[in-house]
Amino acid sequence: MLLPPHGIQLETHRGPFFSLPVFAVKRFIPASNLSGIAINEALRGWNVLFYLVAVWHTKRRGTVLKIAYQVNHLFIRPI
Repeated sequence: MLLPPHGIQLETHRGPFFSLPVFAVKRFIPASNLSGIAINEALRGWNVLFYLVAVWHTKRRGTVLKIAYQVNHLFIRPI
């Protein structure tokens, strides 16, 4: 969730199945600590993973990266 003057909230759902989340973990990042948002890709074996990452700075841990969204399966059909 994006709250422009305040920051962003990231929420992760976990459970035995993707369609059946058991619990959620929420993390709020204040706008004053938010350094940026990046859209990038990574390679895992022969697969390309696309993800959205939030970059923020904390006094205790320094610069932190948190994956906000990751596309696990991207099916591209040949034309």
